Amino acid sequence: MLKKLVIAVLILNSYMVFAISQVDYNKDMQQLIKLAKTKNSKYPFAAMIIDNNTGNILCTGINSTSSEGNPTSHGEIVAINNCSKKYGKNIDWKNTTLITTAEPCPMCMSAIIWAMISKVVYGTSIKYLSTHGWRQIDIDSSTIVSKESFSKVNIIRGVMESQTNLLFN
Repeated sequence: MLKKLVIAVLILNSYMVFAISQVDYNKDMQQLIKLAKTKNSKYPFAAMIIDNNTGNILCTGINSTSSEGNPTSHGEIVAINNCSKKYGKNIDWKNTTLITTAEPCPMCMSAIIWAMISKVVYGTSIKYLSTHGWRQIDIDSSTIVSKESFSKVNIIRGVMESQTNLLFN
């Protein structure tokens, strides 16, 4: 009986943690949607990196491939570069989460893994982007994560997906 009670409490606690986390990510995703709409509505790929302990936003990034002429300037890469510039060697990447309006492409997901960022949260999927006219390499982020052995990144999919999908219609 005690064992069943302990299991029930653990399950309940995990749902509570998920619900709290989801609310926090919704707030962050709302900020990213607004950022994407105001800074680059043509290519609304926006990302932010937050501190896992405090929830504070460390930096943001907006897709700037067309404005810079640099094909690697995806929102996630820009956010990572901005954090590197701002914090240098003083950032604990393992204690960060990258939140992005759309699922990281293979290049971005690889950079996230190399940076040792512990968690990725995204709204719109690569599959959705592909079926709505956005050029994509059809390899989802979980496939990239499954191929590496040194840093398991936790992925949370579909946060505010109905709202992020509207950015890409």
